[in-house]
Amino acid sequence: MGAKAIVASNSREPSVRAGDGTLFAIAVGLLVFSILAFSLKATFNPERLVRYTPIVIVHGIVMLAWLVLFASQTRLAMTGKLQRHRTFGMASLLLVLVMVPLGIHLSWQLGQETGRMIVFVGNAINFLQFVPLYATAIIAAKRHRFEDHKRLMLVASIALTGPAVGRVIEVADLPLPVTMLAFLLAIIVLPLAYDIRVRRKPHRASVIAIGYVILTVGIFGAYAASLPSS
Repeated sequence: MGAKAIVASNSREPSVRAGDGTLFAIAVGLLVFSILAFSLKATFNPERLVRYTPIVIVHGIVMLAWLVLFASQTRLAMTGKLQRHRTFGMASLLLVLVMVPLGIHLSWQLGQETGRMIVFVGNAINFLQFVPLYATAIIAAKRHRFEDHKRLMLVASIALTGPAVGRVIEVADLPLPVTMLAFLLAIIVLPLAYDIRVRRKPHRASVIAIGYVILTVGIFGAYAASLPSS
């Protein structure tokens, strides 16, 4: 049986249909949250607008484009438009090839300008989370492990919202550990909520992906703790 037939067959199962709807809702929620988070930062800290140079604006558009793509992909899968889903999936590599180097470059530049290299390290950690999860999600899809694919893409996309979480915490003037805790809660709760909705227990791919992200956050935490307090 071909991959299209397998997915089409699975999509008729009530639990899978419910899961596809839940995944779409989470994807839209991540997109809306990210837009609101950066809007809040610009509203409460208008002095930051001077940093919105053309290249920074392009970076923001590209990052949001990923979340739009993720939401669109979940919608296409949910409605059975699988050929279009695969086409956009292959095209996503072009977006990633722009998004990751541009994000790392701007983070490095910001760290150099402000003297706060923790900004660069934090964003680099987010990409360190995203890239392996994205790559393994693509491999899983090629091997017809579609349930693994969904969960790996979900955790990868949540990883990219780390800066958005940080903007909300900055506006609220809360310390770095709160940002890390909020990010970890999102990484843990959202995939597991999806699993419970679909199969009433955690999926192996979710557990592995969450564990990997927790490990990288622990590395960042250790780095942050090693810095001299100001």
